[in-house]
Amino acid sequence: MKKLFDSKQKVVIAGLVGLLVVMAAVFTGVSFFYASHALPGTSVAGQPVGGMTREQVAESINAQIGQEEVVLEGDITPATLSLEDIGVTVDVAKTVDETFAANRGFVTRIAGLFGSRDIEPVVSVNAERLESVVDGLEGDSLRTATNGQVTFDAGQQIFVAGTSEAGSAVDINTLAGQISTAAKAMSFSPISVALVEVEPEYGTEETAAAAQQANQWLQAELELVDLDEDLHAPDVPTKASWVTFEVKDGTLVPTLDSTLVKSWVDERSALGNTAPEPRLQNVNAEGKVLSTAREGRDGYVASNGQALTDAILLTIDDVTPFKGVIEYDVQERTTEQRVIAPGAEKLVYQAAPGEKWIEVNLSNYTVVAYEGATPVQTEKMIPGAPATPSITGEHAVYAKVPIQTMRGTNADGSPYEVPDIPWILYFEGDYAIHGAYWHTVFGYDAGPRGSHGCINMSVSSAKVLYDWATVGTKVISHY
Repeated sequence: MKKLFDSKQKVVIAGLVGLLVVMAAVFTGVSFFYASHALPGTSVAGQPVGGMTREQVAESINAQIGQEEVVLEGDITPATLSLEDIGVTVDVAKTVDETFAANRGFVTRIAGLFGSRDIEPVVSVNAERLESVVDGLEGDSLRTATNGQVTFDAGQQIFVAGTSEAGSAVDINTLAGQISTAAKAMSFSPISVALVEVEPEYGTEETAAAAQQANQWLQAELELVDLDEDLHAPDVPTKASWVTFEVKDGTLVPTLDSTLVKSWVDERSALGNTAPEPRLQNVNAEGKVLSTAREGRDGYVASNGQALTDAILLTIDDVTPFKGVIEYDVQERTTEQRVIAPGAEKLVYQAAPGEKWIEVNLSNYTVVAYEGATPVQTEKMIPGAPATPSITGEHAVYAKVPIQTMRGTNADGSPYEVPDIPWILYFEGDYAIHGAYWHTVFGYDAGPRGSHGCINMSVSSAKVLYDWATVGTKVISHY
């Protein structure tokens, strides 16, 4: 039988087997090496990284990031910025993962030995950071879009409309795309920034229409009628202060601030508010009503401020004048009683027991100081002259001045000045009881002379009354 292989053939076969074993060993070694190293022919954004470990690839990427700067130019003042400035972030970890994606399996590693690949960095752009950078760019071609404003002209008493103008701004969406593309290629040639026209929120015609509507409101006739039938109408500046302007659906719309309208309504309504004053009855020690010292009055509080406000807001567009009636809630007066001194019911002032009060009798020219119904001092006096009479009514001492220079005007218009007037008890305005050292006779015996309205007494009598009276002491002046 013929031999299957002769000796020469055996040598060839053995050589081939050995070569295959060597090649298998080589490929196994290469495969093991590239399990932890970037495959040959691999680059990241054009930078070769073949044979590098993951850490080395990361260092290479970080080094490249740190060197890169972005130059923005075009229709702006050129600006040089770092990647961090413009919000560009390269995810190094994910980029390294992409770089080593082909190393995951034996077959892919072997296949990778015979090809090349350029890995695109994993990049993100922070929109807010980029927008902040764009807002800081400068250039003659950059213009802010202007919305026309409506202002109140106090001189003309009307609203005046301004004009709206278009502007130009950096096309941030295009710029973000340009930066992202450049970052992925790690190639930052100067980027030419594109500008876009920016329209205002609303146009000049819309501004004029808003001003016209507001001016129509300024012409509206509004009146409120209070409890005394007095009329209250807002002037033009007041109505203008109620108007605000808002942007709605891309246009300027005038509106009335209901809070400001109600504030005006409440302010005018409050002028008619009155607090109740209790009825005051004088009674004796047994509680018997002797007289009514004061009738008192009911109080009134405006109650329909919101309804009036709502009506104004609804009718201000009407050409028909609006007249609203202020309604009031009544606060009924109460009744109080005060015990008066025995016998006080017969006097011009029904004082409480021991209460200090002063009677100025302009008919008999006397001043009487009482405690309750008991007179404790009776003095003659000189009242005001016919041209400058003393006042009548119920008053009270509101100030005590020991000495003072008094100045004023005579009935004929000439001025007067009297120094060192002593022991002054002011009881109403400039009217007072005081000492008069220039007189020697008082009462009827003084004749037709008179004061400028004050009650003149002798200095000694005025001193006694001054020491006795207190601030708050009632002064009843009558004929």
